[in-house]
Amino acid sequence: MSRNRTFVLWPSLQRDFLLSLAVENLYRPLWSDAILDELEYHEASKLVDRGADPEQAAIDAARLLNVMREAFDDAIVEHGEPLDGTFGLPDVDDEHRYGWS
Repeated sequence: MSRNRTFVLWPSLQRDFLLSLAVENLYRPLWSDAILDELEYHEASKLVDRGADPEQAAIDAARLLNVMREAFDDAIVEHGEPLDGTFGLPDVDDEHRYGWS
């Protein structure tokens, strides 16, 4: 996974702000398991880059994602993968795919 397509959720302050808005019912977050898996990978990498032990970084990243899944248990979008890459967006990286390059 070299590209981070979770750029909206990856910066901690931005993610916390957006999720705070969602807690206040100002919008409904939607994401796929693939997006959350990618976010977990990049969050752990970010923590390691900041000096955390890799094992602890993985634990902390998994904990964050578990909290997000529990807090927004209706946010998972299922069966949306067949639409990935079909929206014709100017930046193809904005269209999610099965894998990461």
